[in-house]
Amino acid sequence: MPAAPLVFTGREDDLSRLLPLIDPASDAELPALICAVSGLGGIGKTSLALHVAHRAAQNGWFPGGTLFIDLRGYDDNPVTTDQAVLTLLEVLGMRDTDLPATTDAKCSLYRSLLAEQSEPLLLVLDNASHQDQVLPLLPGVRRHRVLVTSRHTLPTLGARLIDLKILNAEAALELLRQALRTADPADRRVAEAGESAAEVARLCGYLPLALHIVAALLVLEPEQSVAEVASALAQARSSLDYLDDGDRAVRASFDLSYRHLTDEQADLLRLLAFSPGPDISLAGVAALAGQPPGVVGTTLRELVRAHLVERSGGRWTMHDLVRDYAGEQAAAVTAAGAEPGQGHGERPAESYRKAQTRLLEYYFATAGAADDHLSGPRGPLPTGTFATRDEALAWLDAERSNLTAAVTAASVTGHQHIAIGFPIRLYAYLTRRRYFDDLIAVTTIAVETARLTGDKSGEAKASNNLGIALTEVDRYEDAFVSFIRAAELFTDLDDQSELGRVLNSHGLALREVGRPAEALPKFRAAMTLQQHAGDLREQATLLNNISLVHQDLEDHAEATAAAEGAASLFQQLGDAVHEATALGTMAWTLHAQGRTHEALTACERALETISSLDEPDQQGTLLLIRAELSKSVAPERATTYYQQAVAAYVRAENPALQAQARVAMAMALIESGQRLSAFDPLREAIQIYTDLGFDDEATRTQTLLGLIGP
Repeated sequence: MPAAPLVFTGREDDLSRLLPLIDPASDAELPALICAVSGLGGIGKTSLALHVAHRAAQNGWFPGGTLFIDLRGYDDNPVTTDQAVLTLLEVLGMRDTDLPATTDAKCSLYRSLLAEQSEPLLLVLDNASHQDQVLPLLPGVRRHRVLVTSRHTLPTLGARLIDLKILNAEAALELLRQALRTADPADRRVAEAGESAAEVARLCGYLPLALHIVAALLVLEPEQSVAEVASALAQARSSLDYLDDGDRAVRASFDLSYRHLTDEQADLLRLLAFSPGPDISLAGVAALAGQPPGVVGTTLRELVRAHLVERSGGRWTMHDLVRDYAGEQAAAVTAAGAEPGQGHGERPAESYRKAQTRLLEYYFATAGAADDHLSGPRGPLPTGTFATRDEALAWLDAERSNLTAAVTAASVTGHQHIAIGFPIRLYAYLTRRRYFDDLIAVTTIAVETARLTGDKSGEAKASNNLGIALTEVDRYEDAFVSFIRAAELFTDLDDQSELGRVLNSHGLALREVGRPAEALPKFRAAMTLQQHAGDLREQATLLNNISLVHQDLEDHAEATAAAEGAASLFQQLGDAVHEATALGTMAWTLHAQGRTHEALTACERALETISSLDEPDQQGTLLLIRAELSKSVAPERATTYYQQAVAAYVRAENPALQAQARVAMAMALIESGQRLSAFDPLREAIQIYTDLGFDDEATRTQTLLGLIGP
């Protein structure tokens, strides 16, 4: 048996699972005498098997000995059954002159010898490609143990199956540290590299083989820093180019697995390299391949069995280095220009272009169907791709990373209409979930793509949306630049209605930054444009915004009139959600005039209007208004309304507004003298802000918590 690996880390959990399974004393509890360890090439299967075998030998578990044979299942010339059993018989003391002529007879003799051996023996069958390499070599008695390693999961072997995963980040760093210290105990380059070492581990995909290669390269060049390796890996045309130390190469390891794929499996593996996001659904793979889900599902299952693809939660992913490898293979067959059916079913460049187009169009069309539920007319929609809004949101949540990545992919592959139109279809969703960084990223791409292609209308719409997103993250000056550009373009296009929308957005940003006097002319100019266009919905929206500005300017009579007009128009349009919003605005301005009873009536009417609708965000906002109004007439009820607002935001899955509601509730409790009761909502708000990464909000809330006591 080969020596145990000198550098071995990060497999404690796997060891704790394997050791009890091969312990002969555990026979009463063990359902099978075989353990099969499988995983991606280079993940450390043989190292684990050797470590386990040597540990077992040290424990004295196998006085009958340990037999080890490398079956070379993925080489061009794998070990045959006859070669394997002949080797094992020789180790067991049989001479060539004593052996039967046929392979079956040799296997029968081999099993007889193991049956006669009373002391437990461990058989390690390394690097098997198929169960047919293993089955003839299995003992016929249970006192012996067998440990198999394979790049494929072997589900019909009757073995306890253990799939190895990549190392975690800390174990990957420890492997690098151990490897360098083994060569030179004074080598502290990894320990002192900090983030550079973490970046090297990440670029290696936490794959043990890749990490061992990097360690060997560092050992060969004692003057080279870890930071230099990180830079070289990041700048390499492919990480696989760098991960080769002359004796070992990640690419060569993957080659062995790739050569064992069928034409269909190899073809699909290459196609998966064109998926823009981190994972992909079955429907996405079907679109990419241009085949029914049932067909690609079968092929995916085989790729999972080969550990070239992983399945998690009904989605499929590839290790980063495998993705690079698949991309290289796609480039190779593209360069060769081979037609389907030759080699591994290679596709020429046109086929790959069509496949990528199919996937982008699938994402584009399905996102449009989901957007219909979020930004389309209120009320029930015809059953189509999605039956309900919740179903549409669930799909968008699951595909979010892929959809944003698809915008980038579309922009660099000549699918300009998708790059420009996609962010518009994602606008309502990304705004609803408050993923404004994503919205800024994809909308910036849309702006640039539209500008390069001369699409003035597309650039104008994207610029307006970009300005809105920038406003949400407090980048006001950048937002104003986007609004001005959008206004210029819509003016050139003589699109008065869209120009009015831009002026409305610009006015909202001016109000947000504390410049209501400048916002009011924007709203009024927009109102004139929308009146000429006859757009009642935009007029109603503008009236609500004008009311808000008049409140800022303390012109409450004008504010009330504008809010009443907005509510009336929304009611006329049958838009109950925005009618309720306008009534909430009116409640505030009535309250500011001291007309508290009328304010409460308006707020109750708003809550009643929206009560039957599935609009928890808006319900939460109205409940906050109701809570604030209650503070002056029934303070004991305010806390109840705040709690209801928090519950509404929980239903809406809106943690940011949950935190805001908790802070508002805490402030009301403090004002009413219930200081101690304010601690819990403040602590909960701090935790939410921290989890969201809203550091400024968390700090402000923490300061407030500190002011009210220890």
